[in-house]
Amino acid sequence: MDRLEKVKAILRDDWNPLGINADELPDEYDSYAPAILKRLENDSPACRIVKYLLGAEVADMNLTPNEDRAYRVAALLKQLTG
Repeated sequence: MDRLEKVKAILRDDWNPLGINADELPDEYDSYAPAILKRLENDSPACRIVKYLLGAEVADMNLTPNEDRAYRVAALLKQLTG
């Protein structure tokens, strides 16, 4: 599995702020993956990824941001660069 697919999997399985059943909409968060992958490739700190995730939750999904989840997911994403 390439890095982009790994990012998509983390977004689908670990982030999933809408609580979507992955079997029904497996690509719901795929549009966020390229921007996150770019941040990972640029060695952005986890806090920049957290900011991006929280921004998506608020601006795109009209949700209350979940910082705990965003930090946990950012740590998983950063492990892809290790």
